[in-house]
Order: sequence, then C-alpha cells, then structure tokens
Amino acid sequence: MIFLSFMLSFKLLPHTADLIIQLEATSLEELFKAAAFGLVSVLKPEDLVINKKDFEYQKELESNSINLLLVDFLSDILTLIHIRKGLVSDIEILSLTESYINYTAYFQKVDEFDRDVKAISYHNVKIILNDRNLYEAEIIIDI
Repeated sequence: MIFLSFMLSFKLLPHTADLIIQLEATSLEELFKAAAFGLVSVLKPEDLVINKKDFEYQKELESNSINLLLVDFLSDILTLIHIRKGLVSDIEILSLTESYINYTAYFQKVDEFDRDVKAISYHNVKIILNDRNLYEAEIIIDI
C-alpha cells in the first residue's frame, strides 16, 4: 500500500474484467458483422429478435488500418447502444476498405442490459486470413 500525505492512500490490485470475442468469417464485411453481434451477445445474450428495426444509424468511419477500424467500429456501435438503449439487430455494410467503413446499423430497443461493456480494447487486435481462407480476429472487451 502506498501512503500519501493527509491520510490519502491507494493500492493497485489485480483485476480480470476482460472478455475476448473470437471472430471468424468468410469476408471482412462478415467479420465486422460478427464482431457487432458478438458484442450484442455479451450485453444481452437472450431475447434479441434479429432484424427487428426500431431505429437505424448510418455512419462513415476512417482509421489508420483495418485493425484499428474494427475497434473504432465496435466502439461507435457500443456508444450508440448506451446512448439509445438499443441492441444491433442487423447491419448493412455499404463500403469497406482497409481504412474506411460506411454502414447502416439497425437497432432493437431494450429496457436494460444483462451485462455492461465499458470499452473495446485496441490491445492485440489483428485481423488475419487463416490457412482455411477465413478471416479471423480476437477482440478484447472490458466488462
């Protein structure tokens, strides 16, 4: 324990509050969609009606690489989930390059979440094309 003046102190404690979403898809578009649905399954694993569209959100994002773009995309989705109290029920990816995505996300309103997700981590994000010709990645989320 570290003591500071005026009776202030702090202690650093180990804490495991991360979850990994492991992704695999036949295309980059499908990988991005899988990431969004993986995020949704953490927040509310049951009771989601796929394709129910209470509201939609259209967005364009740019980033320095496809890896960073995936994290930025999920962070953007997570922010909207928290602000609008809705879960992604469908996604249309209109354009996707190594550094740009244009998408429309459709959301289903919910009253509450089963679990909170605080953030999407940039740590160790790497999209690869595996030996089965599938795209794969792992995303660490802070719960």
